Amino acid sequence: MFKMEAEEMKMHIEKGGLVSFSRGEIKLNCVRGTLWVTWPGSGDVILRDGDEISVRQHGKLCVTSLTGSFVSIKRRAIFPCLKEIPGIAAVKLFKSAVSSVRNGGEQSVFGDSVHSITR
Repeated sequence: MFKMEAEEMKMHIEKGGLVSFSRGEIKLNCVRGTLWVTWPGSGDVILRDGDEISVRQHGKLCVTSLTGSFVSIKRRAIFPCLKEIPGIAAVKLFKSAVSSVRNGGEQSVFGDSVHSITR
């Protein structure tokens, strides 16, 4: 299993400045100032002094400073392949179930070893 350390950074964003982040888990804390935050599938979010937001997204998160702002950011990357694993497992399980139905249910979806234990 993958274990990733979160990247933490603090930065000043000048008025009108834009910072963007690719896919990942992001915790954004507006220490001072006013920020406009947006990402695909969301409404716009305004953060002011002391406000914080946590986001897990697969698109690009954009942060614009409406005033000079100081922010603290914690970020952990999401690998594209890890997001696909549950879908792959579900497809394999579905195919096994269909195969079992076609064969008259004689073989367990989980394989012969589990089926033989339950006999």
